[in-house]
Amino acid sequence: MTFFTFAIWQHVVYAQYLYYFAKHITFPQNKDNHNYRIGVMGSSDMLRETRHMSLSKVVNGRTIDVRPVKDMSEAADMHLLFVGRDNKADLSAIINYCKVHNILLVTEMPHTFEKGATIQFFEDDSGNIKFKINTSTCGESHLRVHKTLLGMAYHD
Repeated sequence: MTFFTFAIWQHVVYAQYLYYFAKHITFPQNKDNHNYRIGVMGSSDMLRETRHMSLSKVVNGRTIDVRPVKDMSEAADMHLLFVGRDNKADLSAIINYCKVHNILLVTEMPHTFEKGATIQFFEDDSGNIKFKINTSTCGESHLRVHKTLLGMAYHD
């Protein structure tokens, strides 16, 4: 498998996980007025794959709206924000913004879990895609993670 093929496959898997996260996390009532909104920052491949995934899926009876996010002013009404490793924005500002606005922050960037990202993707030693859930950050963002999703997450 070439690197290009692997990168596409990886984003397909990430997009499916985003859908699974959407189904298994309860948001505060202020997020329930409209379609489920996913923002993608810093990855055109991820944006494409997430849009493709959203064409055939719904979350709790609501369609999924996927949009590119260039700066945080475009993210206020998002339920979920994916930040790719190509992102150049200030990560600590993104983390704080997401906590205040009850946004599920998912990233593939290393060491973001410890800094306050809600969910971080990573590869294990065998090359399998795994994810960690920061339950403290979920609490601060008023996001309730269902037991099913917690059971799937990697635990140190």
